[in-house]
Amino acid sequence: MRYFVTGDKHGNLEEIYDWADRMGFERDEEIGVIILGDAGILWRDDWTDAAAIIAHHEARYDFHIYFIDGNHENFNIIKKFSKFGITDISPHIHYIPRGYKLQTESGNRILCIGGADSVDKHFRIQGYNWWPEEQITMKDIQMIDNSEEYDYILSHCC
Repeated sequence: MRYFVTGDKHGNLEEIYDWADRMGFERDEEIGVIILGDAGILWRDDWTDAAAIIAHHEARYDFHIYFIDGNHENFNIIKKFSKFGITDISPHIHYIPRGYKLQTESGNRILCIGGADSVDKHFRIQGYNWWPEEQITMKDIQMIDNSEEYDYILSHCC
């Protein structure tokens, strides 16, 4: 699989689709796009945004979208997902939890660590457009297997 990396889509995946259309990928080509936080796929509690994105993506594209959480995510939804493995939102859209290790076919080890601190949180409403869970905690860090060496670290914020 070939991977491409982007970030901060905030629900506007049209940039990814425009790019994919220009790239002219074959329908059976194994492609993965990794969004480094603020994907905006899961924003509304009622999943109406996610349902529209999933329907559009699954009807038109075969490539996979993987995303880690950023600081502008709906953690009411995300905190329900597994903390120990990739969650399939749909057949081609997947959430990668904090501290998860990916291994490529070529053997590269990739640590995924989402989260960040919103500098504008004082202007946001907790539980509506800001969640304390956005911040990386010591517990998140302690869950990382530090006996491993990683070739790459993918994060939303350094």
